Order: sequence, then structure tokens, then C-alpha cells
Amino acid sequence: MSDSCIPMIPTEDVLPIATTEVIPVTEITTVPTSDPVEEEETTMAMTTAELTMTSTMTDMPMACDFNNIAPIPLPPNVEFLIQEEAQPDGSVEGWLICRRTDDMWCDNVHMFATNPSGSTEVREFIAAYSVGATFKCSEDRVFSYPGTSIDGITRLSCVFDDCA
Repeated sequence: MSDSCIPMIPTEDVLPIATTEVIPVTEITTVPTSDPVEEEETTMAMTTAELTMTSTMTDMPMACDFNNIAPIPLPPNVEFLIQEEAQPDGSVEGWLICRRTDDMWCDNVHMFATNPSGSTEVREFIAAYSVGATFKCSEDRVFSYPGTSIDGITRLSCVFDDCA
């Protein structure tokens, strides 16, 4: 049995796109005759359709995007990884990781979550080259660190010190 991969089409390539461009229409008529015919100008009334947004389109909440709280700027030679999973309550949990992309190992590795109260260190996993934790994004797009009172997270930061 072989593994197969299903290609995904980017969302922007499949969403309907509205246009306001008016395309001119000209009516072509042919009259078979041997006598000279006086030409008359034909005029067509053009109407433009108006796109009406339904409540389904306008009231639909934006999806949670953990990139909104990603560390900016990332430390040199560090990547930010996200693994998301939708939850039955409509929220999304994300395993967020800062990981070194070089061969450096560090003695001090930290992840901080910043909210209106300040910055707090968070971590569920730590190694000499990476740090990670699970975060939650509620239906109203509020980011939090589950099992704590840390919510309203606006930014993460990752620190890698004493690296060799």
C-alpha cells in the first residue's frame, strides 16, 4: 500500500470574487438586402447587479490565527511552529513551538506570554534547542494559556541565551 498526498488549494484561489467591471455589449444584426439600408443606432440598456452580503458571510467569525501572537521579531536562527486542533466547543488549541534551526544548544531557553497584565513565562516542553506550550483561542478570538489565569495574550516571545 502506498501513502498518498492530497494537494490542498489555497483558500484565496477558491473563494468567490466580486467584480464591479461593466462589460460592454453590442448587438449585431444582419439584414440580407440588395437595396441600400439606412443604419440605425442600436442602444441597449445596461444594468449592473449588486452583490448582497448575506448574514452568513458578514457574521461569520474570523478563524483563530496563532500567527497573530507569534514572536516578532524572532531571534536569529529560530523558527516558530504551530500545530492546531479544533475543539468541540468551537475553540482552537495550538501547540506553539520556538525551535532553533542551527546546531546551537542553549543553557537558558524561555517562552513568555504577554497580556495587558505583563509578561509571564510559559512552557510545557523545554530542551536546549526548543521551547513549546499549548495555547487556546476561544470563539471570540481571545488567546489564553489553558489551566492558568493568563488570558488576553497579545504576543509571545522566545529567548535563547548562553548558546554554544
